[in-house]
Amino acid sequence: MDVNEEYSADLLWAFIGSVGLTKECEEFCKKKTAEAIEKAKEEPVGDRCFKWEGHYTKYCYELSGENFYGTTSFNSKCREYIPITFYDPSSSEKNFNQLSKDKELVSLREMEELCDVTFDEVLERLTDFCDGEIGDGDHCYDFDEFGFDVEPTKEQFTEWLEQLRFVKDEVEPTLDASAFFEEGGF
Repeated sequence: MDVNEEYSADLLWAFIGSVGLTKECEEFCKKKTAEAIEKAKEEPVGDRCFKWEGHYTKYCYELSGENFYGTTSFNSKCREYIPITFYDPSSSEKNFNQLSKDKELVSLREMEELCDVTFDEVLERLTDFCDGEIGDGDHCYDFDEFGFDVEPTKEQFTEWLEQLRFVKDEVEPTLDASAFFEEGGF
């Protein structure tokens, strides 16, 4: 069935009402929405959709009125905000779940022995970032949509960080948690 994009939601609801199917349609929509939310909750954290949409408001973009649309998987967004190449074995995306065989990989906990990173600080920065507390850089953006459709719990974030693997050669001894989810590029 082809859907004509010229039909607004108001017209479709008017039709549904005119044929006496409003209650049935509302029940159908509630059921399908609940099913979609449950399915999204089961999706790996790195594969979940992360919305990053709006328009620039400050600095060099102030006069441009330019919009941005960075909606992508959370793993893809994190590639911009994690300073070390990482792999996510739980991801369904091949460019994330295929562990490098020619590089030594370490977990975030193992990284604690190599530099000044602590797992708990990175977890705190991750949750702050996902809650929209992204530092001074957020003044450059006016977000229309930001974050997950279905926000992971703190336990899911912890599990996700636990299973990530990082390229050991990229870990500098001076690296600390402040490098994770920093507002670089703003």
